[in-house]
Amino acid sequence: MKAHEELAAVLEEIAAGHAKPVYLLHGDEYLCRTAALEISHALVPEKSRDLNLALFDSAAGPSRVAEELRTVPMFRGVKAVLVQPAEFLAPRKSARGGDPWAKVRDLWATGKRREAARRTLALAGRAGFPLEGLDRRGADDWRRAGLPMGPGDGEILAGTVEMAAAEGLGIPESDTRALEELIEKGLPSGHHLVAVAEELDAGAPLVKLMKAKGVEIARGLPAAAGPGWKKEADAGELSAEVLGPMGKRIHPDAARLLVARAGSDARRLASELGKLAAYLGERAQIEVEDVLALVPQEAGEDFFAVGRAVEARDGKALVAAIEAELALGSAELRILGGLASAARGLLATRALLDGLGVPRGIGAREFEARVFPKLAEADKRAGRKPQHPFRAYKRAEAAWRYEPQELARALIGLAQADIGIKTGMDASAWLVRAAVALTGG
Repeated sequence: MKAHEELAAVLEEIAAGHAKPVYLLHGDEYLCRTAALEISHALVPEKSRDLNLALFDSAAGPSRVAEELRTVPMFRGVKAVLVQPAEFLAPRKSARGGDPWAKVRDLWATGKRREAARRTLALAGRAGFPLEGLDRRGADDWRRAGLPMGPGDGEILAGTVEMAAAEGLGIPESDTRALEELIEKGLPSGHHLVAVAEELDAGAPLVKLMKAKGVEIARGLPAAAGPGWKKEADAGELSAEVLGPMGKRIHPDAARLLVARAGSDARRLASELGKLAAYLGERAQIEVEDVLALVPQEAGEDFFAVGRAVEARDGKALVAAIEAELALGSAELRILGGLASAARGLLATRALLDGLGVPRGIGAREFEARVFPKLAEADKRAGRKPQHPFRAYKRAEAAWRYEPQELARALIGLAQADIGIKTGMDASAWLVRAAVALTGG
């Protein structure tokens, strides 16, 4: 079942009078937040929300949440407690390797410093750090706790400690036993807990109990198969959620271009979809031309298909990839730069392999055991992150498809194309000419 269909089924169940005591949502923050609000509003009628819908953020510990769930509302009716984000459900060390400070950093930079401070204190709670001496915790302390800091996060930490002292903020307690006991015993009739976390500590007793007693909903942009090894975010489900109520839809090619331009952040994608829907007027479908007209490129085009065709030494595929990039509005000189980068990378790889005396035709297992450690060491010395062993092997295979002299001549041809394009000649013709010269097609 797709995510938006799963949410629709939950809302239908609530409307039919079969609400569960616990709703546990995890994944993308924006998607979880919007779904949690829909569930909370479905549980508590609008006229009762001021008194019967309690909202908590990262500063709330499990004991405080349990206390609120036990409290009978002033007026009879359904009561819901929404915790967003429920930091006490997150693992101490992220299994996904994400940046735990990213949201804190964004909030601090946009002036939402109180919320940023509360999230920082919640991170300290996850790390097991007390408030006393928190500002003296260095990057090594946070790294050992599984919550590595980035540049500038020390300033946020110092500001958080100052704000905590001035406003009486504290580190939320992490003892989950009170909430566990309440959920095990059963919430008061008509009371519901809606909790949101970007990531769950799957082995924690509280998480296991909430899953057993309620409904677990995972929210995120699914991954669609991209070219080669690449996975791309699929905005199809999000588009259905955002555009469906407006009677609009998006062409699949336009949806792929939207992700390529706006990135995989669900909040920004939803914002862009709303903007595109308003731009349509009476039209029902968003087309590629609409995305090109309204959605700015986030951080530069993605030339994976171009690089893959170069590695495969497939001239036909390379020309097709270049034409596809041009059709999507990519800048000619950026495509040329992608070609040059691919050629330089293959030349460097070939030189390294020849220097190590690695024979052509070596098997993947022998390559990983005998050659890859040397390549990884060379990457480290050059300040680069080592590749995955299989990717390094495929890269070596690609480099062996070319002779060093061929790659050197191709780079000269690409430099000539650069001059030609910059002097006003037909850019697409220069690109195709460079592609054919590079691959020998």
